[in-house]
Amino acid sequence: MIIGKHPRKRWIERVNPGSASMVPEELDTEIQAAFEQAAVVHEEEENGEQIQYRVLDDIFFIYNIAADKLITLVDIDFGFSPEVNLTICRVQTERVLGLKARIAAETKQVELSCADIDHKLLAVDDEIAELDARLAAARATRGRLELQKAEKSKGLEALKAEFASDFNRLKYSIRYRVESQKGKRVS
Repeated sequence: MIIGKHPRKRWIERVNPGSASMVPEELDTEIQAAFEQAAVVHEEEENGEQIQYRVLDDIFFIYNIAADKLITLVDIDFGFSPEVNLTICRVQTERVLGLKARIAAETKQVELSCADIDHKLLAVDDEIAELDARLAAARATRGRLELQKAEKSKGLEALKAEFASDFNRLKYSIRYRVESQKGKRVS
């Protein structure tokens, strides 16, 4: 892990003023040992970089994962005496870690539930596709039946027209026309 001048300076200022006389390699070893003991409380992307946050007692480490570099460290101060402040830090860290564990457990449960729901959705989608296919087939059958009905009706209308035409030939024969003009009708 890369530990630059800034985290070293912060370590000396905020954590261990007595380490000012150490050589950089010894100081880095001390900082790294504390870093490795610190609990990982969160990871997030910030400005395109994966950043990890760790807490040890009242020390807050900010670490760039991809660069393997300690960015800085901060002493967590809530404005109380060092003992009360340390107690608050520990309680808050435990709470954050507890919530993180709950999120991980809930995430697994949600993923399992969602996988089950996805499986059910696929089954419903298959059923919808099957019903859509059946509906399309029924609509096609209905269309063919309507065409058959229209053809039958057209055939009947053609037959009626043929009948009317032939009947009119009989009806309007010369004799009928002559008789009907005289006021007589053929029975």
